Amino acid sequence: MSGHYSTALVLLSYAIAVFASFTALDLATRVRTTDGTGARAWIAAAAVAMGGGIWAMHFVGMLAWMMPMPVAYDSGITVASLLLPIVVTGIGLFVVNADASSTGRTLAAGTLMGAGIVSMHYLGMSGMRMQARLDYDPVLVAVSVLIAIVASVAALRLAFRTGSGLQRFAAAGVMGLAVVGMHYTGMAAATLVMDADLPAPSGDGLDQTVVGTLVTVVSFVLLSMALASAMIDRRLARREAGMLRSSELRFRALVQNASDAMLLTDHAGTIGFASGPVDRIFGRSETALLGRLAAEVVEGDGGNIAELVSDSAAKPGESVSRTVRTELPEGGYRTLEVIATNLLHQPAVAGIVLTFRDLTERLRLEEELDQTSRLATLGTMAAGIAHEMSQPLNAISLWSEDALLAMEDGEFDRDHMKQVMKVAVEQAQRLRAIVDHMRVFSRRDTGTTEVFDVRDSLKVAVQLVERQFAAEGVTVALALPEEPAQARGRPLQLEQVVLNLLTNARDAVQDRVAVAPDRDSRIDVAVRTDPAAGTLVICVSDTGTGIKPRDMARIFDPFFTVKEAGRGTGLGLAISFRIVEALAGRITAANVVADGTVTGARFEVRLPLVE
Repeated sequence: MSGHYSTALVLLSYAIAVFASFTALDLATRVRTTDGTGARAWIAAAAVAMGGGIWAMHFVGMLAWMMPMPVAYDSGITVASLLLPIVVTGIGLFVVNADASSTGRTLAAGTLMGAGIVSMHYLGMSGMRMQARLDYDPVLVAVSVLIAIVASVAALRLAFRTGSGLQRFAAAGVMGLAVVGMHYTGMAAATLVMDADLPAPSGDGLDQTVVGTLVTVVSFVLLSMALASAMIDRRLARREAGMLRSSELRFRALVQNASDAMLLTDHAGTIGFASGPVDRIFGRSETALLGRLAAEVVEGDGGNIAELVSDSAAKPGESVSRTVRTELPEGGYRTLEVIATNLLHQPAVAGIVLTFRDLTERLRLEEELDQTSRLATLGTMAAGIAHEMSQPLNAISLWSEDALLAMEDGEFDRDHMKQVMKVAVEQAQRLRAIVDHMRVFSRRDTGTTEVFDVRDSLKVAVQLVERQFAAEGVTVALALPEEPAQARGRPLQLEQVVLNLLTNARDAVQDRVAVAPDRDSRIDVAVRTDPAAGTLVICVSDTGTGIKPRDMARIFDPFFTVKEAGRGTGLGLAISFRIVEALAGRITAANVVADGTVTGARFEVRLPLVE
C-alpha cells in the first residue's frame, strides 16, 4: 500500500530545514567568537536549533505523506526521537569546535552526527501507530545513511567556516536539501503493508495533524527566537568590539605619548614590546629593541637591570625599583628610575612590565637648587666668616709688627722671634682651614657616600656661626655624646642641613627679641644615639617665636617661607628635607611648649645609626 505527498507540506518541510540550518550556522558563528562557558552555551543553542529543526522537518515531512488510514504517534518514542538529534549534533559541534582545522575530527563527528540523525528518522517512524507494518529497502536505507553522514560532515565544516550572511544563507540552502533528501530517501525506503491484526490507533497516541501543526508552529517560534538572540548578541558584540577597539587605541595613544618608556619582557628579560619615548631615553627605536635583553639596552648598568628582572620574576604581582645609569650611543648618559612589575600571571599581559622614568633633568635641577641654597647659606654667614678670618689676621699683624719694631730698635731675642713665628704659623693654619672649608662647602658635592661621625659635622657647622651669632647676641650651645655617632652619607650635606637649621633658628630668636627682649636668646644643638632602635637623633632647638599651626604642614614645602621678602628663598628647609630623605632619615618640626606657652621651635633629624 502506498500514499501520496502534499506539495505544500513538502515545501514547508524544506523551509523548516533551511531555516533550522541557517539558525544553526548563525549560532555557530557566535561559538567562534567566544570561549569557555559562552562557547558551550552557543554550542548547546546551535545543537537545539539544528537537531530540533531536523526533527521538526521530519514530522512535517511525515505529515506530508498522505495515507489512507489514521495514524498516531507513541509519545515516549517521539520524545526520544527529538532528544537524539539534539544530543548527537551537540557532540559533533563540540568535537569540531576543539579543532576546526582537523579533518579527522570533522569526519568522526560527522559520522556520529549522521548516524544519530538517521536513527532519529527511523526511530520516529517506528513510533507510528497504525494498522500497517513498515518494510524497508536495504539499499535505500544505506543511501539515506550515506546522505545523512555526508550532510552532517558538510554541516560541521560549514558551521565553522562560513563568514557573511549571504554565505550562511547559501550554505543553509544546501544543508536543507541534504536533510530533506535524507528524509525522503528514508521515506522511499519504507513500504506499508496492511495488517488487520494490528491494533488501530488509540486515544493514548498523538494525532498526526496535531503533532504536525504543533511542531511547525513551535519550531518556527523557537528558531526565530534563537536567530533573533544571535543577531542581537552579534550586534552587542560588535558594539563591544568597537568600544574595545576605541579603548585600545586610546590606551595605545596614552602609552605612546607617555613621558615614561615602557618595556614588556618575559621572565628572562627578553623584550617583546616597547613604547613611549624609547628613542630619547635609550637612543634606539621601538623595533630595534624587540628581541633584545633589557639588560643589553641599559648600556653600562645592565647588571642592575638583570638583577631587577630576576628579583621581579620571583615576586608575582609585586613591584620593585632601582635607579640606574644608561650610556647613550651619541655620548653622555641618563639617570633612570626603573620600576619592574611582575604580571606574568595575568594572561592579558603575561610578562614583566619595566617602566623607565628619566630623572636626569630633575636631578640636575635639584643639584642647581642645592648649590643655590648652599651659596645662599654662605651669603647669610658672610659677616661671621669675615669676623672669623679677621681674628687670625689681626694676631698675625700684631705679632709681626711687634717683631718688626724690636728689630728696628736693635733688639733681637731669638726666643721671642721663635714665639712670633710660631703664633704666625698657627694663625695662618687656622685661616687656611677656614678658607679650605668654605671652598669645599661652596663647590658641587659629587662625592660618594661614606661612614662618618656626625659629631664632627656638628662641630664644624657650629664653629662657622657661633662667633657671628654671639656678636648678634645669640648663644649657640653644643652638647655631644662621648661615644661616636656614626651615619652613612656625605658629611658636607649634613653640615648644610645643620647650618640651615641654625640660620633659621637665629632669625626666629631675633624676631622674638624684637617683641620680648627680656627672654634668653639661645640655640641648643644636641645629638643622642639609640642603639636599640638603630637610630641617632640630631636636635636643634631655639627660644624664638615658634611655628604657627597653619604653617606647620607646609614648613618643608619648596618656596614656602614665613620670613619677610628679602630674608629667605623658601628653599632651605625643602632641600634639607630632601637631603635627609636621601640619607634614609626623617626630619620633623615641632614647637617647644612650657606652661601652655610656645617658647621656641625644635627640629629633629633622625638617621640610621651605623655601628
